[in-house]
Amino acid sequence: TNASEFSTHVYDYNAWDFNAPHFHKNIEILTVVEGRCRCVVGEQTYDLQEGEAVYIMPFQVHSLHVDEGSAVRCVNFSENLVLTLSKEMEGRKAGTALFYPSAEAQRFFLAQMNELFGMHFGGSRQVEPLKRMKLKGLLYTMGSEFLEQAEFLPAGGSNAIAMDIVQYLSEQYKNDVSLRDIATAKGYNYQYLSRVFNKLFGVNFK
Repeated sequence: TNASEFSTHVYDYNAWDFNAPHFHKNIEILTVVEGRCRCVVGEQTYDLQEGEAVYIMPFQVHSLHVDEGSAVRCVNFSENLVLTLSKEMEGRKAGTALFYPSAEAQRFFLAQMNELFGMHFGGSRQVEPLKRMKLKGLLYTMGSEFLEQAEFLPAGGSNAIAMDIVQYLSEQYKNDVSLRDIATAKGYNYQYLSRVFNKLFGVNFK
């Protein structure tokens, strides 16, 4: 999982390709700067174009492929930066990760990200206090656009199970954990959980 509080990168076709499904503890916003990209979040596939975005919750399995001649701004951040927003979404599952920021919000978000952080910012670098305040405003701007459009559904399905699995692993990864342990702790049928895990992650548990 991503240990940094915040990172952002603009990815193009030549950058490292996130075709492999992955997950992390942070929230992620992907927004298309120009061109197109394909983003898979859980079991849903989105062919995104300029002006469209996805809001990826902690521990949601996702992947990204950027088309040639395209660019995507990826913003990865801790829930600590948007505590009020996170509380609004606690225990709820959006029917879709896709949302359509207003043109004004999108322009403001992308322009300020470029001005404050450039094309790439992350690793061990800390956000300066003044920039951090501005960053919170930007994240709330995009998060509120998503929240305004989202239709929330009861949590469930294989994507929710995947989130359960990786959250448990993030808390217990130093211990000798088996899939049977997770099934017992989370109340799942072991055989069913094994099938879902292999389908979603494409690898065996060990």
